[in-house]
Amino acid sequence: MSNRDGHGYNTFITTQSRLYENYFVASFMKMVCIIRSLFRLNSMQRLARIMLNKTSMVSSVFDGRPSFQLSYREYNTFYTNTMTDEVRKVNGQLYLGIGRLAITFGKYNPMPFVLIGPPNPWIGPDIQYPEK
Repeated sequence: MSNRDGHGYNTFITTQSRLYENYFVASFMKMVCIIRSLFRLNSMQRLARIMLNKTSMVSSVFDGRPSFQLSYREYNTFYTNTMTDEVRKVNGQLYLGIGRLAITFGKYNPMPFVLIGPPNPWIGPDIQYPEK
């Protein structure tokens, strides 16, 4: 790994007490949470640090300019492992991103997103990185 490579994770607000990296299990558990909320059986919300990824500075597939890339291939299962995000800093409070999934035609079907606020200090993911 070079000094331009690293690791990261996504953060989500959840009521789930246990987290799953497997997309299908996580989707099922999300449905359980929705059903529980319909019957007002919700648990407390918390911040979850999941969806591990490899990070690096790369040339964007969209315009060739430098971009911070998050690749989910190494640490996730189908279909999440086909996901790649690119993020660019606008200023200290605003970051613009584009996500793409290989199974949904990649760069031809981009999913834009916005990150707002200063970055928080590194804490580490809830589910540890697998040993190589």
